[in-house]
Amino acid sequence: MGCAKRSEKKKYAPQKVGPITNNGFLNFLREYKQRHCGLSPRKMVSSGAKSWNKLSCKKKDAYRKMGEKAGKSRRHKRSSKKSDCKQKHH
Repeated sequence: MGCAKRSEKKKYAPQKVGPITNNGFLNFLREYKQRHCGLSPRKMVSSGAKSWNKLSCKKKDAYRKMGEKAGKSRRHKRSSKKSDCKQKHH
C-alpha cells in the first residue's frame, strides 16, 4: 500500500503507524494512515473519524476484533462499553 502523491503547500512525512490495539477506531486509523499519507496529523484524524462514522457496524466490528487477536492489554481496563451499533438497531 502506498500513498498517492499530492501537490500541497506543506509536505508532511508519513505518520508513524502504531500497533494493533483493543480500540477499533485506532485499528481503522492505522490502515487509514497508510492509504492517506501526506495529510497533516489534524486532517488525518478528522477525515479518518468521518470515514469511521460512515462505516457499517459489520466493518467496524472487524476492526474491533483485530485487537482480540493481538492479545490482552497490560493496562487496567475500565468497564467495557457495549457497541453503539447494537444500541442503534431497535
